[in-house]
Amino acid sequence: MRPSPSSSRSPPRGSPGCGASGLDSGRELERRYQLSWWDSLIVAAAQQQGCTVLLSEDLQDGMMLGQVTVRSPFTLKAGEPTSRYAVAPGAASRHRPRGRPAKS
Repeated sequence: MRPSPSSSRSPPRGSPGCGASGLDSGRELERRYQLSWWDSLIVAAAQQQGCTVLLSEDLQDGMMLGQVTVRSPFTLKAGEPTSRYAVAPGAASRHRPRGRPAKS
């Protein structure tokens, strides 16, 4: 017996889906924040998963939608966190300098 076409399109068992509560949350977000339907579903899924930051170039950077803060990936600066230890400023190198010797 072949599976029907509609059953082959359903998500695999155990995969996270939107579900009725996600659709209801999306509809509420769409009304409250005047979002598009698809953006509201993305935000609803982020809220259901407990995300605090949502990277999106389509939504306004810094917008807070419940516990989710929208950030644009193009305005963020990538960097390393500051270190917890202090380095002596201007410590002299113990290696000889590279390159051509200075003219005297």
